[in-house]
Amino acid sequence: MHPARLPGDRSPLPIGVVLAGGRGRRFGGTEKSFLELDGRPLLAHVLDRIGPQVSELIVNTNSVDNRYLEFNLQVCRDNPRAVPSTGPLVGVTSRFGELDRRGDERSSLLTVPVDTPFLPSNLVRCLVDALTATRAPVAYAATAERDHPIVALWGPPSRVLVRRLFEERPDTSLHALMSALNAARVVFAHTPHDPFFNINRASDLEAAERIAGSADSL
Repeated sequence: MHPARLPGDRSPLPIGVVLAGGRGRRFGGTEKSFLELDGRPLLAHVLDRIGPQVSELIVNTNSVDNRYLEFNLQVCRDNPRAVPSTGPLVGVTSRFGELDRRGDERSSLLTVPVDTPFLPSNLVRCLVDALTATRAPVAYAATAERDHPIVALWGPPSRVLVRRLFEERPDTSLHALMSALNAARVVFAHTPHDPFFNINRASDLEAAERIAGSADSL
C-alpha cells in the first residue's frame, strides 16, 4: 500500500515512473534494472527509495524481460506515436497520454531513472514544495555540481505545455524544455554523497558499492 498524500498536504501523491529504457551497453547488454548493487537489482533500490513517496509505481520500459513481473508493479511501454520518439522524454509523454486516457486530470508524475539508487527520502516533499511556492508546471532536482532534469515532478499543467512545445519544436532537449517551461530548480545537498549518483559504467558501479556499504547511504 502506498500513502495517498504527504503529511499535512491535501494534494494527492504523484505517480512514480521509473524510466528503464537503457540496455546497459557498457555492461555487456545487461539491462540496468537488473545490475546488482549490494546484492540486489538497481530497480529494487530505486523502488525502495521512491515507493513511500508516491501513490503508485510504474516502470516504463520496452523490454520483454520477465524479471520485471517479479516486482508486482505496472510495466508500461513507450507509445510508438509519442513525441519525441526517442530518449527519456518519450517515457514522460507516453505516461501523459495514459493519464489522459484514464481521465485523470489531477495526478502529477514523478520521473526517475533506474540507475540512481540513492535518491533522497524527501525528494517528493521538496519538489512539491517548489511547485507550490513557484507555481511552476515542473520542478526538477539538482545539486550544486549539476542539474538532474530527468528527476522531476511534472504537475498537471505541464502536460499541455509540453505537448505544445514539442509540436512547435520536436527536437527540444530535456534541458531546453526545462528552460522553456520556467521549471523550478530544487537543489539538494551533496553530502555525504550525490543523491542522484547514476551508474553508467563499471567504475560507477564499483563506486556505488562503496557508497551502499557505508552507513551514510541509508
